[in-house]
Amino acid sequence: MLSELTASAATSSVALILLAAGASTRMGQAKQLLYFQGQTLLRRAAETAVATGCQPLMLVTGALHEELVAEIDDLPFLVTRNPDWAAGMGSSIRAGLAALEKAPQPPSAVLIMLCDQPLVTPALLLTMIKQQQASQAPVVASAYGGTLGVPAVFSADSLPALRQLGGRRVRGKLLLVMVILLVACRFRGAFLMWIRPPNMPLCWKMTWGSKLRRIQICQLNH
Repeated sequence: MLSELTASAATSSVALILLAAGASTRMGQAKQLLYFQGQTLLRRAAETAVATGCQPLMLVTGALHEELVAEIDDLPFLVTRNPDWAAGMGSSIRAGLAALEKAPQPPSAVLIMLCDQPLVTPALLLTMIKQQQASQAPVVASAYGGTLGVPAVFSADSLPALRQLGGRRVRGKLLLVMVILLVACRFRGAFLMWIRPPNMPLCWKMTWGSKLRRIQICQLNH
């Protein structure tokens, strides 16, 4: 089933940006290089991205660069470093979009994903791409934790609004961009909170998404 989805030529016109620029200051260590089921979060997300068939694949680094590049060196990623990573996620999205402008062909859509959502699967991302292509929605976003967010697929027409994002409170601004939202995919388990109890190893806590009203929900239980 997954191979049939991956084989779809439609995904080859969709670009993918994997955001991994943060410093994880609240955790005290690089979140991108934490292990989950035998892989670093970055490696797991990168392999998930490759499996979608999206082209090109763009990794945005920032606080860390060489260490992250080494993790995906054997994968078909382009890499750009965001020198303004401390300004927040919006600056990394802009850096990724700017790097994509150098591609030979403009993408029909751009999928944006994070490296710290290890329950995201290729099937989920491919379903979101198919939803966007079938509906021609400007945005197909994930619904979880009572809000909307990434992974999300943005049509080419919606990219100018993304380029206007800036500052640290970009998640709220993404919601404003998604005022034009037509389709949302409810992803159970997408929202991960990282907690470190005193004197205990790092552990995981999962928060399940809640149903949003007034928008179309596509139930995905991956």
